[in-house]
Amino acid sequence: DDLRVALDLLTSTGTITPVGARSTTAQRVLERSQPARVMGMFAVVAAATTLLTYLAVFRFGLPNWVMSAELALLVFSLPIVMLTGRAERRRATARLSGATKAVKVGGIQDHLTWRRSLTGSVVAFLGLGGIVAAYMAMRLLGIGPVGTLVASGVMDERDRIVLATFVNRTADSTLGETVTELLRIDLMQSPTVSLLDRAQIARVLARMEQPQDAVLDEALAIDVATREGSKGVVTGEVRSVGSGFVVSSSLRSVTGEVLWVGRESASDASKVIEAIDNLSASLRARIGESLRTIRADAPLAAVTTRSTEALRKYAQGDRANNAGEYARAIRLLGEAIEVDSTFAMAYRKLGVVLQNQNQELDRSRAALTRGFELRDRLTDRERYLMEAAYYSYVEDSVEASNDAYLSLLERYPDDHIALNNLAVNYRGAGRMEEAADLYVRAIRVGNAPAVTYTNAIPTLYDVDQPDTALDVLGEFAEDYAGHPQLPQLQANVAAARFDYVAARQYAEQLVDAQGVPAFNALGLFNLASYAMIEGRPEEALRAIEQAFRFQEEHELGFVNQPWELFGSQVDAVMTLRLFGGREEAIAVLDRARASEAWRDTEPANRNYTSFITLYAEAGDLETAHALVAEYRQTVDQAVQESVGDRVGMHSARGYIALTEGQPVEALLEFRAARELLSQCRICGLVEVGIAMDAAGMADSAIATYEQYVDTPYLGRDQQDNVNLFQVLRRLGELYEQAGNRQKAVEYYDRFVDLWANAEPALQPQIDQVRERLANLAAR
Repeated sequence: DDLRVALDLLTSTGTITPVGARSTTAQRVLERSQPARVMGMFAVVAAATTLLTYLAVFRFGLPNWVMSAELALLVFSLPIVMLTGRAERRRATARLSGATKAVKVGGIQDHLTWRRSLTGSVVAFLGLGGIVAAYMAMRLLGIGPVGTLVASGVMDERDRIVLATFVNRTADSTLGETVTELLRIDLMQSPTVSLLDRAQIARVLARMEQPQDAVLDEALAIDVATREGSKGVVTGEVRSVGSGFVVSSSLRSVTGEVLWVGRESASDASKVIEAIDNLSASLRARIGESLRTIRADAPLAAVTTRSTEALRKYAQGDRANNAGEYARAIRLLGEAIEVDSTFAMAYRKLGVVLQNQNQELDRSRAALTRGFELRDRLTDRERYLMEAAYYSYVEDSVEASNDAYLSLLERYPDDHIALNNLAVNYRGAGRMEEAADLYVRAIRVGNAPAVTYTNAIPTLYDVDQPDTALDVLGEFAEDYAGHPQLPQLQANVAAARFDYVAARQYAEQLVDAQGVPAFNALGLFNLASYAMIEGRPEEALRAIEQAFRFQEEHELGFVNQPWELFGSQVDAVMTLRLFGGREEAIAVLDRARASEAWRDTEPANRNYTSFITLYAEAGDLETAHALVAEYRQTVDQAVQESVGDRVGMHSARGYIALTEGQPVEALLEFRAARELLSQCRICGLVEVGIAMDAAGMADSAIATYEQYVDTPYLGRDQQDNVNLFQVLRRLGELYEQAGNRQKAVEYYDRFVDLWANAEPALQPQIDQVRERLANLAAR
């Protein structure tokens, strides 16, 4: 026993300790090896190790099993530490008691020393670190089964995948659709995964001659993915197991290769959301998203709803909205909110749908306000969209709305909603170049909705990029074949290129389209414009009245005047511009103002500025001035201060000044009107040219008229119907007066070609121009 004590002291200290110091050393060892103290020290070290491991897992994106492994090592280490403390205490007791009271240690405890225990712990944790490092290296380099699909080159970041509708093998007929929607919402949070959205899927189904409401099963999803060049298809099923559910899913390439398989259980319906959370995280990690960004996303239950019933109604409402069933969508979204009054995503969707349909705007603002209050319960993407919609429609703060969209695009640079809506804001602020760039960017990314195309094409014309606009129109025709707005844009583009044969064909397609009365009416109005441009006023008047009656019958609200007032203005314009019939035009306007329709129409809807302009143009200044005074007295001040009325009044005062022989004053008024219409590149140019012409500024008038004719502008037929023929003819006259016979012939020829099929009443005017052409040719 004495020898054992001596040897213990030697092996513990490494030196021969003098007998007098042995008791002091043993006493310290005994105190430090007390169970409470050992447990306290272990707790401190365990807490520090756990904190460091937690930070490594959640800050640097290590896998979850690292945390479990660290805790397992700590659990395994605890008994070793406690046994080591016990062994050290026994050895210290032996030293203190001396040879007569030596305690025999013996057995495995001979090897339990603090040095050996610490060395073993360090080795164990270093081994865990090595395993983790090897795992992360294999994941990032795409090696073995832990390598991500992006790292291994199977997929690229943002490669589009198609999400098929989950097969439902439960008694709840809507659970498959609900689970699919949950997975869609979670995958949409990912900056790495890109889903083919419903709008694009609908376009592909249309090209495949499949119904747009077809269930996207695995076979159909693979067909869609193949056509769109998508890299994979996510499929799955949900089935009942006892009182719970099992949700399984897989990611397959379009050739059928299985790239990932996942499976999660839910003890009841309330746990399905958590199961989808786990399933989605597994899929996102397999594709190649950082584990850190996956964990940073809030759980689905926190950013959607804990109610599967509310989520089911939301999914059905969203599907109805995408199918154009807006009334049903509004009803279902309202029902989802009734089930869960904190369902922020449903509030946002309801508010936006109501805004898009221009319905119940107070209800829309209330929904957006409530959604904004609950925005912490939204995914990052949805939260930014919520904030942008709130600032746009409730606060009317464009800058704040822009900030929200820009923040969204920092994380999701391909988000087509943010790209489109930010472009809309930029266009409204006159930032046309930036708006055009954003629209084109959204289209090039893919997945762009139809509205992005329909916004992009006129904007590209506004920034003088008609060739790019034509390219986009071709892509729109390919991606959205059968879309009702397609022939409208095709007609507008043809008219902008002065190709009225093609424009008329597209407008007739618009008139014949089924189930879209608003576009039918637009087609009729377009046909009226083309007839007027080509010198057929009687045909144009019939088409305008037909369009007016049609929009009135379908309550479309394009024109908020009775026909007696609207038709009289059309008749007066035609009489003045085509035939110079001043007295006849005044008589038409007088009859309109004496009618019951004038008395029964709200002053704000009488279109005073148009009547003032026409009376002034016809030479009846007394009535024009009287109407100005009446307008000031009867029309609400807010209406008078609106952009439309301010433009109309500047134009009216300009025509009054022209008739009064003050062309310079008229020029100032027409320029003021044009400045208010800065986004319209040709609006007001003809009036400015007329004032310059009247002031004897022939060169400036020519330049202004040519600017009007040469500027590419979509929808110019609404200007050309009463301006183009007189501008072409007047350019010919001005160039003839200036002695430039070649340019005079050019514009006279264009005028004659334009009116090649004019009605008989206008043939004398064509004959006069032809006579001028003959004289120029003779000279």
